[in-house]
Amino acid sequence: MEALNIGLAAATGSHVVQLDADASVETPGWVEAMLAFFERDERVGVTTAKVVLDNGLLHACGVDVLGPEGLRDRPAELEEPVGRRSWHYRVRHRPEGLRPDVEGRIAEVDSGLGCCMMLRREDVVALGGWDTGYAPVWFDDVDLCLGVRKLGRKAFCLPDIRVTHHVTRRGERVPMTPLRAGKAVGRRIARRL
Repeated sequence: MEALNIGLAAATGSHVVQLDADASVETPGWVEAMLAFFERDERVGVTTAKVVLDNGLLHACGVDVLGPEGLRDRPAELEEPVGRRSWHYRVRHRPEGLRPDVEGRIAEVDSGLGCCMMLRREDVVALGGWDTGYAPVWFDDVDLCLGVRKLGRKAFCLPDIRVTHHVTRRGERVPMTPLRAGKAVGRRIARRL
């Protein structure tokens, strides 16, 4: 988050992009496409792409936060009962191309996915930038998007923009975080609501 805030301080344009080092954008003209979507309506505050894992599984077309199923990458399927979830990542991701209802249309989402999202710079500045309390990873994107939504703007997934998230090539896997152990994260996110 510190690097993102340094970039934010140096930025002079109207929009900023959060793009992780382990993500590659596969769609030519993606910056222009995201910017054009912002021009449709001043209430657009975040755009995110369809994110596919490097093993071919659909990672996310945005993130759901506020629905009955709780926090999950859209359209991942829960592996625990609603209301009794204990692990954020206890979900099933399906291969890309199996969900044309999600992958084939622009949709309003609760949050973008931090490996690739564009935001209005003025909104990020108004919110104080990325919260470094989330360092080194996870939930900074959700926190920031909920803050942007609190400012009266909306988040959208643009699934025609495809990003590959190169996670299976990482040397050491990061352990998954239990939701019940994430009370501090929940309190940080709740302040954005």
